[in-house]
Amino acid sequence: MAAEAQRAGIDPAGLLDSRKFQQRLAELSLDPDGALFGSQVRELVASARTSVPALQRSAPVPSSAPLAPPAAPQEPAQWGQEQLDRASPAEVLAAAEAGLLRDYAGMGTRRRRR
Repeated sequence: MAAEAQRAGIDPAGLLDSRKFQQRLAELSLDPDGALFGSQVRELVASARTSVPALQRSAPVPSSAPLAPPAAPQEPAQWGQEQLDRASPAEVLAAAEAGLLRDYAGMGTRRRRR
């Protein structure tokens, strides 16, 4: 439904939070495996677009336009001096293993072989 909402120019999160939309969804018995599921979802989203104008974004995205690719995974945030000062030796070791201390020289995940 989120993809269909984006194509229709509706805020997907707002649509799913809408009481009107949730009531309408509860009234219907949508079968995700049914042959008409896609058209029923498009109809439901289109009716929400006209009945709840606050959900509309500036302009609908054409249905042939690809959706935005998922965001690249972010690296974990590096520990600062405060976290390092509060942590036990075991926590510091675990943080170094997890790559959270790369900003501190020699604390990365690479190990030297002897």
